[in-house]
Amino acid sequence: MYFIFALAFLLPSVHAISEETENVDIATLSEVIHFFNTTEKIWLYTTSEGPERQCLSIKKIPGKNNARTYQFEQEYLDNTGTHTQILTVEVNEGPSGEPPQMKVKNDTTTTDYTPEKFNVNEQCGIFSFQRSGEKQCEMYVWHDTVRRTTPEVCFKEVDFVCKDLKKYQLYSSSCPW
Repeated sequence: MYFIFALAFLLPSVHAISEETENVDIATLSEVIHFFNTTEKIWLYTTSEGPERQCLSIKKIPGKNNARTYQFEQEYLDNTGTHTQILTVEVNEGPSGEPPQMKVKNDTTTTDYTPEKFNVNEQCGIFSFQRSGEKQCEMYVWHDTVRRTTPEVCFKEVDFVCKDLKKYQLYSSSCPW
């Protein structure tokens, strides 16, 4: 049950690294909005949940979005084939001094995400959420970045934000789309 990227997916526990951010320890609503302001795919590159799914991506559905609500088509592979579902992501300002809040919904489930960090140079976002009472993390990366480079700074950030959690790489250059 990967609610990506939604991003940030995808929008749980992500910290922003930006020259414009006064408090670099807390992600901002504008960073979340900027991260989702793309027409390209956003790949779930690394997750702390198991690797049952591979090549998981989300792509914004044109005409179905406003400033704080987005609809994404999520695609992924597993041992039974290719799957697609629609995700709705709602982003709201968090309480003072806290990161924004995100709700990621599919047909059956709603998951609360916390945007933790963003890196504008590597076009990545790190999000956290709770599953069965345990913290989980996901790192999403824009398609343009994964085509041209490995997001090394993002890997360091996910190691910091998701300390002591296992990490599984779901993205591969052999992903079919």
